[in-house]
Amino acid sequence: MDRDTRQNISRYADQELSYVDAQSLAFIEREGVDTVFAFDHHMLLSGRTVMPRAGG
Repeated sequence: MDRDTRQNISRYADQELSYVDAQSLAFIEREGVDTVFAFDHHMLLSGRTVMPRAGG
């Protein structure tokens, strides 16, 4: 998973991802997670549904 994490850091270099954010994205992709519970806007990069939704 370290390789995938580093790839995410490179892929999203303009987003200033932390290592933990990049690793979370790698985990989400690897495990096929459909919905993510997070307050971190970087999780939107996963392309999955992020809960709770902003503004409601």
